[in-house]
Amino acid sequence: MFKLKTIQCLTIIFLAFSSSYAQTNVTVGVNQAVGSTIGTGPGDANANVTVNGAVIVDNAPAISLGDNAVIDIYGTVTGKSDRGNGNYGSGPNLIEVGSEAQITIRDGGIIAKRLSSRHGETINVHGRGNTITVEQGGLITSTNSAAIWFQNTGNMTLGQNTIINHGTIEQTPGGK
Repeated sequence: MFKLKTIQCLTIIFLAFSSSYAQTNVTVGVNQAVGSTIGTGPGDANANVTVNGAVIVDNAPAISLGDNAVIDIYGTVTGKSDRGNGNYGSGPNLIEVGSEAQITIRDGGIIAKRLSSRHGETINVHGRGNTITVEQGGLITSTNSAAIWFQNTGNMTLGQNTIINHGTIEQTPGGK
């Protein structure tokens, strides 16, 4: 059982909650905002997360899942992470997954790590065989750190990590 902390709103307010929760399937609705981490890291395998609204988390991962995760971003995932190691111990990443995950940023979807230190990434995939797809109109952006980072740990017999980009992937000045 998990607790889903949501706020019904039309105007998104930047929030900072410290708790995280595990779940198998989560959908954040169009007029919903989640202010705590979705997932607890490597142990949350085979999870499905769809963001239609907003996930706004500061100083913790916004989404942290294990192997075989499926993440669809139609809305916004954003946060500011200047400290902490996330659930994988690799720095303050905004989205972090294990191996064989599918992350898709749909038309109009945004993943934005803002005002961050130079460590921790917008998306950090830790294993192998992951696919990140940015559709036309989708955006991955980072201030001061890498937009995407491949940790390449775990089962080395899995395929390479892949990026399919038809949208925008950017890192603003001052990062890696």
